[in-house]
Amino acid sequence: NRDQRTIWTAYKKAIEKQKEPIEIRETNIFLSTSILRNRKLTILESIIAYLKEKEMKYSEIAELLDRDQRNIWAIYSRAIRKISEKEIEDIKEINIPITIFSKELGVLETITKYTKENLGMDYGEIAEKLNRNEITIRTSYKRAIEKQKDLIEVKETKVFLSMSIFKDRKLTVLESIIVYLRERGMKYSEIAELLDRDQRNIWTIYSRTVGKKKRNV
Repeated sequence: NRDQRTIWTAYKKAIEKQKEPIEIRETNIFLSTSILRNRKLTILESIIAYLKEKEMKYSEIAELLDRDQRNIWAIYSRAIRKISEKEIEDIKEINIPITIFSKELGVLETITKYTKENLGMDYGEIAEKLNRNEITIRTSYKRAIEKQKDLIEVKETKVFLSMSIFKDRKLTVLESIIVYLRERGMKYSEIAELLDRDQRNIWTIYSRTVGKKKRNV
């Protein structure tokens, strides 16, 4: 949500300072680009506000961003004065670990059960984040607990889904996930394994979704 000239200028400055590709070290912390959309905040302010809303300490954020801790505190204080409580809530991006899915539950059932029980969200919050009707969410949760009473087990993973990817009501929740993972270069076999689904079904759903998006253009 920035001007293209701003992006071009930032890139030009970056390659003047560093010609080599950026080295990516292993991490469990990822930032969805959707947290950067509020134009009232700078990119740095958005990142710091997001990490603070995740209850990280100033010292931890300073270490992650390679900045001085006092600067992190000052920037966060300035950022929260610029935006409303609702905008602060919007910064709280919720990420879903890809390892929660199984054959036992439907995709929407899984997400509803996980966000309700593991994250403690209420039906209204889940419905808003998924851009779905609250009745749909209640029904989905009811079906989920009929099939599985136990809490969903979360296995360690580096792949997370931001709940912002489900905002397009033209796509089902499953279609949104498959498109998101395909656009990140994943193979059909990899997506099938992650979602515990048949590879041929993944291909069919993706092909159908691409056709649906073309018709809507």
